[in-house]
Order: sequence, then C-alpha cells, then structure tokens
Amino acid sequence: MYCYKRTTSDGLTYYEVFKAPKTKDENGNIYERYPKSSDFGFGTALCIRGNEKHVDNKIAFYMANGFDAGRYRP
Repeated sequence: MYCYKRTTSDGLTYYEVFKAPKTKDENGNIYERYPKSSDFGFGTALCIRGNEKHVDNKIAFYMANGFDAGRYRP
C-alpha cells in the first residue's frame, strides 16, 4: 500500500491511497506500477480529500488493512 499527498494549484490537499498494480516489463519481470486513472476506485486506489472527517484515521486504516477489510467506518 502506498499513500501520496497531493496539493492542487488551488491549494486543495488530497491523498491517494493505493495498492500498486503489478505488470510485466519487456523482459517478463514483474514490477509494481503507479495506477492509471481507470484503476482508481474502491479495491485498488482511493482519493481522499484532506478536509474530510477522520482523514488521518482513514489513511491509517487502509494502509494497515489494505482494501480487504472493507470500507472505513468511524
């Protein structure tokens, strides 16, 4: 699981929490890659706004449990 903090040009903060999809390079070696836009959605990658309630707890929950534990419930 990875978490990236992003800030828009307007100053809004959000966090990308994701499980890196695996793919193969031209030599057949498997590696983890950054998700494509189409990969974002529950189970692979989430964008969490920095001003949401319990944002720290949500990030910690997904980082510790992945998406297997289901959705965060405060």
